Amino acid sequence: MGALNQVEMKSKRMDRKLFLYREYVGQYKNIGSVYENMGKTMMHLFSPSKEAAGIYYDNPKVVQDPNSCRAVCGLFLQEEDREKAESFAAANPVYKLREIPEAECIYTTYPYKSKMSFIFLVARVYPEIKAYVLKNIVKDPSEIRGIMEIYHLDIPKPCIEVAVPYGQGTEGYSLSCQPEPQHRYVDNKKLN
Repeated sequence: MGALNQVEMKSKRMDRKLFLYREYVGQYKNIGSVYENMGKTMMHLFSPSKEAAGIYYDNPKVVQDPNSCRAVCGLFLQEEDREKAESFAAANPVYKLREIPEAECIYTTYPYKSKMSFIFLVARVYPEIKAYVLKNIVKDPSEIRGIMEIYHLDIPKPCIEVAVPYGQGTEGYSLSCQPEPQHRYVDNKKLN
Protein backbone atom coordinates (compact mmCIF):
# COMPACT_ATOMS: atom_id res chain seq x y z
CA MET A 1 0.00 0.00 0.00
CA GLY A 2 1.32 3.42 -0.89
CA ALA A 3 0.01 6.95 -0.46
CA LEU A 4 -2.67 6.45 -3.12
CA ASN A 5 -3.58 2.81 -2.55
CA GLN A 6 -6.66 1.67 -0.65
CA VAL A 7 -6.22 1.09 3.08
CA GLU A 8 -6.99 -2.58 3.80
CA MET A 9 -8.35 -3.32 7.26
CA LYS A 10 -7.66 -6.70 8.87
CA SER A 11 -8.57 -8.27 12.18
CA LYS A 12 -6.32 -10.25 14.52
CA ARG A 13 -5.75 -11.08 18.14
CA MET A 14 -2.84 -9.06 19.51
CA ASP A 15 -0.69 -11.29 21.72
CA ARG A 16 0.22 -10.36 25.28
CA LYS A 17 3.37 -8.25 25.16
CA LEU A 18 6.02 -6.98 27.54
CA PHE A 19 6.29 -3.21 27.02
CA LEU A 20 9.14 -1.02 28.26
CA TYR A 21 7.95 2.54 27.69
CA ARG A 22 8.03 6.17 28.65
CA GLU A 23 5.27 8.74 28.60
CA TYR A 24 5.18 11.69 26.26
CA VAL A 25 3.07 14.84 26.37
CA GLY A 26 3.33 17.36 23.56
CA GLN A 27 2.78 17.79 19.87
CA TYR A 28 3.02 14.45 18.12
CA LYS A 29 5.15 15.98 15.36
CA ASN A 30 7.93 16.36 17.95
CA ILE A 31 7.90 12.78 19.26
CA GLY A 32 10.61 11.58 16.87
CA SER A 33 13.37 12.79 19.19
CA VAL A 34 12.05 10.47 21.92
CA TYR A 35 12.38 7.49 19.58
CA GLU A 36 15.84 8.63 18.48
CA ASN A 37 16.94 8.83 22.11
CA MET A 38 15.52 5.35 22.77
CA GLY A 39 17.49 4.08 19.80
CA LYS A 40 20.71 5.43 21.26
CA THR A 41 20.14 4.42 24.88
CA MET A 42 18.34 1.09 24.86
CA MET A 43 17.89 -0.64 21.50
CA HIS A 44 21.24 -2.43 21.79
CA LEU A 45 20.41 -3.82 25.24
CA PHE A 46 17.68 -6.26 24.22
CA SER A 47 17.16 -9.27 21.94
CA PRO A 48 16.98 -8.65 18.18
CA SER A 49 13.25 -9.52 18.12
CA LYS A 50 12.28 -6.31 19.96
CA GLU A 51 9.90 -3.89 18.23
CA ALA A 52 9.62 -0.14 18.74
CA ALA A 53 6.03 0.95 19.29
CA GLY A 54 3.89 3.84 20.39
CA ILE A 55 0.33 4.27 21.60
CA TYR A 56 -1.27 7.61 20.76
CA TYR A 57 -4.25 8.64 22.86
CA ASP A 58 -5.43 12.01 21.56
CA ASN A 59 -6.50 13.54 18.28
CA PRO A 60 -4.53 16.80 17.87
CA LYS A 61 -7.32 18.19 15.66
CA VAL A 62 -9.86 18.13 18.48
CA VAL A 63 -7.91 19.00 21.64
CA GLN A 64 -7.82 22.62 22.74
CA ASP A 65 -4.03 22.57 23.08
CA PRO A 66 -2.02 20.28 20.76
CA ASN A 67 0.85 20.49 23.28
CA SER A 68 -1.27 18.39 25.66
CA CYS A 69 -1.50 15.29 23.43
CA ARG A 70 -0.54 12.11 25.29
CA ALA A 71 1.38 9.09 24.05
CA VAL A 72 3.62 6.33 25.31
CA CYS A 73 6.61 5.11 23.32
CA GLY A 74 8.85 2.17 23.91
CA LEU A 75 9.80 -1.35 23.00
CA PHE A 76 7.84 -4.57 22.86
CA LEU A 77 10.24 -7.14 24.32
CA GLN A 78 10.49 -10.88 24.63
CA GLU A 79 10.10 -12.62 27.98
CA GLU A 80 13.83 -13.39 27.91
CA ASP A 81 14.44 -9.62 28.19
CA ARG A 82 12.32 -9.15 31.35
CA GLU A 83 15.21 -9.08 33.83
CA LYS A 84 17.24 -6.61 31.73
CA ALA A 85 14.14 -4.46 31.26
CA GLU A 86 13.40 -4.42 35.00
CA SER A 87 17.00 -3.33 35.68
CA PHE A 88 16.82 -0.67 32.97
CA ALA A 89 13.54 0.74 34.35
CA ALA A 90 14.93 0.74 37.91
CA ALA A 91 18.00 2.70 36.76
CA ASN A 92 15.93 5.03 34.50
CA PRO A 93 12.75 5.97 36.41
CA VAL A 94 11.25 7.77 33.43
CA TYR A 95 10.69 4.27 31.95
CA LYS A 96 8.07 1.80 33.12
CA LEU A 97 7.66 -1.90 32.39
CA ARG A 98 4.18 -3.30 31.90
CA GLU A 99 2.58 -6.36 30.44
CA ILE A 100 0.08 -5.41 27.75
CA PRO A 101 -2.84 -7.87 27.70
CA GLU A 102 -3.91 -9.70 24.60
CA ALA A 103 -6.83 -8.11 22.78
CA GLU A 104 -8.67 -8.15 19.51
CA CYS A 105 -7.63 -5.42 17.12
CA ILE A 106 -8.27 -3.96 13.72
CA TYR A 107 -5.02 -3.19 11.95
CA THR A 108 -3.42 -2.25 8.69
CA THR A 109 0.14 -1.79 7.51
CA TYR A 110 1.68 1.15 5.71
CA PRO A 111 5.02 1.08 3.87
CA TYR A 112 7.88 3.01 5.42
CA LYS A 113 10.00 4.76 2.80
CA SER A 114 11.23 7.82 4.71
CA LYS A 115 10.18 10.13 7.53
CA MET A 116 7.58 11.52 5.10
CA SER A 117 5.75 8.19 5.49
CA PHE A 118 4.57 9.38 8.92
CA ILE A 119 2.84 12.42 7.39
CA PHE A 120 0.98 10.22 4.89
CA LEU A 121 0.22 7.69 7.62
CA VAL A 122 -1.47 10.26 9.85
CA ALA A 123 -3.31 11.95 6.99
CA ARG A 124 -4.44 8.79 5.25
CA VAL A 125 -4.54 5.79 7.58
CA TYR A 126 -5.65 7.31 10.89
CA PRO A 127 -8.97 8.74 9.59
CA GLU A 128 -9.79 5.52 7.74
CA ILE A 129 -8.99 3.11 10.58
CA LYS A 130 -10.87 5.24 13.11
CA ALA A 131 -13.91 5.51 10.81
CA TYR A 132 -13.83 1.75 10.18
CA VAL A 133 -13.66 0.93 13.90
CA LEU A 134 -16.46 3.39 14.74
CA LYS A 135 -18.68 2.04 11.97
CA ASN A 136 -18.04 -1.68 12.48
CA ILE A 137 -16.68 -2.35 15.99
CA VAL A 138 -17.50 0.26 18.64
CA LYS A 139 -20.23 2.87 18.77
CA ASP A 140 -18.65 5.39 21.14
CA PRO A 141 -15.26 7.00 20.38
CA SER A 142 -14.37 6.78 24.09
CA GLU A 143 -14.15 2.98 23.65
CA ILE A 144 -11.03 3.49 21.53
CA ARG A 145 -8.20 3.39 24.11
CA GLY A 146 -5.57 4.57 21.68
CA ILE A 147 -4.10 3.95 18.27
CA MET A 148 -0.95 1.87 18.30
CA GLU A 149 1.92 2.04 15.85
CA ILE A 150 4.41 -0.82 15.68
CA TYR A 151 7.50 -0.08 13.64
CA HIS A 152 8.77 -2.97 11.51
CA LEU A 153 11.75 -1.11 10.06
CA ASP A 154 14.45 -3.80 10.13
CA ILE A 155 12.84 -6.07 7.54
CA PRO A 156 13.26 -6.23 3.73
CA LYS A 157 10.02 -4.23 3.16
CA PRO A 158 9.87 -1.83 6.13
CA CYS A 159 6.38 -0.91 7.30
CA ILE A 160 4.39 0.60 10.12
CA GLU A 161 1.57 -1.45 11.57
CA VAL A 162 -1.33 0.67 12.81
CA ALA A 163 -3.68 -1.13 15.22
CA VAL A 164 -6.76 -0.24 17.25
CA PRO A 165 -7.32 -2.70 20.10
CA TYR A 166 -10.93 -3.17 21.15
CA GLY A 167 -13.08 -5.16 23.54
CA GLN A 168 -12.03 -6.96 26.69
CA GLY A 169 -8.51 -6.24 27.90
CA THR A 170 -8.09 -2.86 26.23
CA GLU A 171 -8.00 -1.01 29.55
CA GLY A 172 -4.46 -2.42 29.80
CA TYR A 173 -3.50 -0.20 26.85
CA SER A 174 -4.30 2.98 28.82
CA LEU A 175 -0.77 3.59 30.12
CA SER A 176 -0.64 7.38 30.30
CA CYS A 177 -0.87 8.80 33.82
CA GLN A 178 -1.54 12.27 32.41
CA PRO A 179 -5.08 13.68 32.47
CA GLU A 180 -7.07 13.67 29.25
CA PRO A 181 -6.67 17.05 27.55
CA GLN A 182 -9.59 19.42 27.11
CA HIS A 183 -11.41 18.95 23.81
CA ARG A 184 -12.81 21.59 21.56
CA TYR A 185 -16.59 21.80 21.27
CA VAL A 186 -18.81 22.72 18.32
CA ASP A 187 -22.48 23.43 18.99
CA ASN A 188 -22.00 22.14 22.57
CA LYS A 189 -20.82 18.76 21.24
CA LYS A 190 -17.41 17.37 22.12
CA LEU A 191 -15.26 16.71 19.06
CA ASN A 192 -13.71 13.22 18.90
